[in-house]
Amino acid sequence: IFLDCVTKNLNMEDQPKDFVQHILNQQATPNHYLQTKINLLMHMLKSESIKLSEVRQLTFSGLPDECNGLRSLIWRLILHYLPDDYHKWEQFLVEKIEDYEHFKVHFVYENLNKIQGELDEENINNYFRELDPIWFQIYKDVIRTRRELNFFSFIRVPQWRVDIEKRLVADYNNPELTKYVDNITHNDLMIHILYVFAKLNPGIGYIQGMNELLAPIYYTFATDNNPVFKESMEADTFYCLTKLIAETKDNFVRQLDSSPIGLKQMMQQLNDLLRIVDNRVWKHLEKNEVNPQFYSIRWCLLLLTQEFELPEILQIWDLFLADENRFEYFYYFCVNMVVTHRDLILKGDFNDNIKLLQKMPSVPVRQLLISTQELYDKYSRKKRVAKLQLTRSASFQV
Repeated sequence: IFLDCVTKNLNMEDQPKDFVQHILNQQATPNHYLQTKINLLMHMLKSESIKLSEVRQLTFSGLPDECNGLRSLIWRLILHYLPDDYHKWEQFLVEKIEDYEHFKVHFVYENLNKIQGELDEENINNYFRELDPIWFQIYKDVIRTRRELNFFSFIRVPQWRVDIEKRLVADYNNPELTKYVDNITHNDLMIHILYVFAKLNPGIGYIQGMNELLAPIYYTFATDNNPVFKESMEADTFYCLTKLIAETKDNFVRQLDSSPIGLKQMMQQLNDLLRIVDNRVWKHLEKNEVNPQFYSIRWCLLLLTQEFELPEILQIWDLFLADENRFEYFYYFCVNMVVTHRDLILKGDFNDNIKLLQKMPSVPVRQLLISTQELYDKYSRKKRVAKLQLTRSASFQV
């Protein structure tokens, strides 16, 4: 009812046409609720200052897959990449493209231009093995990323993207380099993104698993048909990945495993929440010495990208990224994955449960999202009330 009341008063002509017209031009979805949500999100974007909390709140119930470009735009916002004033977006993107292309030319194309002979996989990898082994490690991981999808099977990028790469290498006047970019693939661009990140962040470098975090962002941005984001697609992907890794970097730095948001702490918080939500399951796992690191380390490190198909991951990440208490919802989702199979867990011993938790039976992701939301609403509210009562008690004592 609230959504209907708001959208009845919308004048869609007032929208920031350049960036959202592609979304508005699409055929309306037959689902009234989803169409209303789309309209309301578009209305939010016309404000001089976009209220990110409202965008997050609306995104927290998920985004429609049917609306091309909506997820791409919203992710740019809730990852704190785009400014909250859409009037600044055009100049902002111009500057980000310029900066990223400078880094890419310096770290990638200047090196490729030095390679003698044909720029095939073998020659490129042999060159970087001696110069910088990080490239070869990234290459090995990227070619294994989401191999079930043709999109990630060394498919040539669209011609408009090839033309951008040609512009970047034009000054080298190198036929082999021109031939390389003529046949450039999505996998190549992912390698470039990860390599530039590693070179710009030597304290972190490249850690195996970053390729899995890149895949959902790259796929979402690369399949966005919005013409205004075409030229910035790779730069936007790079900077949004950087934003995400900035929030999860402690997972990738061994020395910071025990920090408040490090890998060990994430697994501990997950285990603590399981104890609260389903104490019987928690006790059974403890009794059988099924420690959380045996099954949840991959969940925490890769944000569940290995547990679901990519279309499902996109739906799940809508909520992960929209969570104002970053990754709190993630813990509830993981706990819900466990308690969904409580009957099997309670019947199983150590070996049974390790096998089960490391490779869980398939459950419709929509079902998991709904039941997770119920857990989240129930227990996160309790936690907030308890925290408030504790604060009031402390204040009273003072």
